[in-house]
Amino acid sequence: MKVDNVNNSLNEEQLLQQLASSSINKKRIIEANEQDDYRSNEKVRITSAQQLTDDERKTVIDAVSHVIPFDNDKVDFRVDPSMIAGIRVQSTTYFYDNSLKRKLNDLNGYLHKQINMK
Repeated sequence: MKVDNVNNSLNEEQLLQQLASSSINKKRIIEANEQDDYRSNEKVRITSAQQLTDDERKTVIDAVSHVIPFDNDKVDFRVDPSMIAGIRVQSTTYFYDNSLKRKLNDLNGYLHKQINMK
């Protein structure tokens, strides 16, 4: 009789642990899904130095969609000639700047640091 009681209490404890673990995992999944829903509703701004062709826009959207889940109708393309060349992608959770202007600014900052160190 005592062995059965021990087995029952172990089984109950295991069931409670599994239930708690399952609840935690379900909560994580729900939170992850909510985060994906939020991110898929993001507006993405893509800025280039020159006007992009339709093919270039499609290529950029395909590349960005691997990093940021978003709806294609929520893409805002802009042109900023001051970038000189390159592209910048912005959303509420992501920022990527591969413009020549940023690279020149980074180089300028690096050179100033090197000069001031001497």
